[in-house]
Amino acid sequence: MTAHIFNAHLDADYPATLSQFTITGILRDQLGWDGVVITDDMGMGAITQHYGFEMAAELAVVAGADILAYAINSADGFDPTIPARAFRVIKGLVESGVIPESRIDQSYRRIMRLKERLMR
Repeated sequence: MTAHIFNAHLDADYPATLSQFTITGILRDQLGWDGVVITDDMGMGAITQHYGFEMAAELAVVAGADILAYAINSADGFDPTIPARAFRVIKGLVESGVIPESRIDQSYRRIMRLKERLMR
């Protein structure tokens, strides 16, 4: 699970959850992790106050996160539309070519490998 921590020595622009350098560069490439990466709650102020919903979702997927976690019951109230909204945003990013379909396929394969291992 990623954290929304910011370390300018690792990435001068983005917190770990949104950092391609941190998730793909360090975690995956340098450390060799090919398992599922899940974000901390994408609705937390550290993310929403600086990046907004759509930009944060884009950055997290591009960074290498496989599952974006969203609390639908937060300090702002209950919002059951968040999962569908996140789906629409990511689908739109794929359809527009911002995120390649192959990137989504990578996450799908990691998630399915995890499910298969847990079902044994």
